[in-house]
Amino acid sequence: MPHHREHHLVYQCSDTGCKPIRGGIYNTGSLTIDHTILQDGTQTSSIPNGGGSLVSSGGTVVSKGYNLSNDSAGGLLTGPGDIINKDAFPNTAGNSTSFVLQVGSPAINAGDPAFVGPPFTDMIGQPRVLGKRIDIGAIEYRQPVDFADDAHTDLLFQNSQTNQIVAWSLNGLHVQSALNFSSTPGAGWKLVGSTDLNQDGWPDLLFQNTTTKQLVVWFMQGTVYIGGKVIPPPTYAPTTYNAVGIAHFNSQIDLAFEDIVSHQVYYWIYDPTTLSVVSSVTGPEGPFLPKYHVVGVGDFDQDGVSDLLFQNSDTGQLVVTKAGGAPPAGGGVIASVPANGWLVKAVADYNNDGKPDIVFQNATTNQVVVWYMNGLSFMGGGTVTSKPLAPYQLVGPH
Repeated sequence: MPHHREHHLVYQCSDTGCKPIRGGIYNTGSLTIDHTILQDGTQTSSIPNGGGSLVSSGGTVVSKGYNLSNDSAGGLLTGPGDIINKDAFPNTAGNSTSFVLQVGSPAINAGDPAFVGPPFTDMIGQPRVLGKRIDIGAIEYRQPVDFADDAHTDLLFQNSQTNQIVAWSLNGLHVQSALNFSSTPGAGWKLVGSTDLNQDGWPDLLFQNTTTKQLVVWFMQGTVYIGGKVIPPPTYAPTTYNAVGIAHFNSQIDLAFEDIVSHQVYYWIYDPTTLSVVSSVTGPEGPFLPKYHVVGVGDFDQDGVSDLLFQNSDTGQLVVTKAGGAPPAGGGVIASVPANGWLVKAVADYNNDGKPDIVFQNATTNQVVVWYMNGLSFMGGGTVTSKPLAPYQLVGPH
């Protein structure tokens, strides 16, 4: 097998689905390997000479380094940065079918620190490096909104009177820390999104002016503001555009908008290398029905492409549709319906299973509730143990 600069996870597929392959690679020739996850499954070994994730029978194996195996790999992984006897998917109990890295994986930021492309994108079209350095494996881990840098996704609140931003770090349903940001936006600026917009490994803040609809990004290191930039539109944008979240489906970062008059969805394609919007796209998934509004963005079907979450303003009904695809492309109706007065305010992973969850805030009591989701299915959840003061409104992440 000749060496070429692609990064892999070795697994086996059949008519019943995919699972990690026990044995991984059986080599009789010449094999050069790097940045590859070898994941030993639970099925009986079908590999001669004893199984294991990497077996060489009469061949040669050269490790270029930065591979990860959850067994000893036959003692063949001896390159720089090679990791053995560690599970790349510690939270899946061997049952993952998406093989997307999750919080706590030893593959995250464990690749070659000097890596430069090609390849420039991963298997699902994301930039090949997201964060401080390249990950091991085929799909880059996308950093959660974690301003505390404690491997837990935050809830973001904005004071409706002072505009102050506060982040709550959640551990389950418990608020383990509350962080104030070093700077406060001026009057009329609403927080509408958060992700790593300059690819430095830290989540940033995206604001929209409620009157002019102008967008501004704040580049952050934790809760400290280090700089900012106005994001001009690629073309004229009417003042009926409300920013509703940050999607990922064009191998870039897509800023999602809903026209509050027509209910049409639009995307601005943001290039993190130039820190600018390079084009705009009219979303084929709209205009949606008048009572349905985009309330969040998340990858509910785990295919690496963002989905849009809509909520009916009268009934509370929730509907998911694929970003960039006509309804119900890749989506559907969520059978569970929140009680009256509960509004979706955040969509992110809050139980570290790699899947987006839904966070509600009660319009009257200000109480916050988390729904743990498995795709379109409600799996449990509960009330966050602390309640924000009345001026603080939950604004993301979404």
